[in-house]
Amino acid sequence: MEKVCEKTQEIIAIGAELSAPEQEHIKACGKCRLLVEEYQSLTLLVSDSINVEVPLGFADAVMNRIEQEEKSVQIDWIQKIFVAFEQLMAIPQAQYLALGVGGAVSLVNLVRFVFFVLIPTS
Repeated sequence: MEKVCEKTQEIIAIGAELSAPEQEHIKACGKCRLLVEEYQSLTLLVSDSINVEVPLGFADAVMNRIEQEEKSVQIDWIQKIFVAFEQLMAIPQAQYLALGVGGAVSLVNLVRFVFFVLIPTS
């Protein structure tokens, strides 16, 4: 019975014509009959709202709103990164670590300058 219900419900969902055995199944099966009634009421609701006219420029307004929301999400993400970085740099240990990394990079650059610029290679 489940396979018959499955097949019948698929046919109902795609809106195809029901054969005589499928119509008999709907009469006997409460679950499938309920599904048919729901699809019929949904079809009536949708058909009533098809004639609604969309105001001029509606689609453009919606797309502009979506773009603005996407930009605000991007800005929020960047702002959160900056706030997190500022909070991290307020910690003295993080400041010392940044100072140490900066000093190490400076020392490496000094060594590179001495060996590659000041000392000639022959």
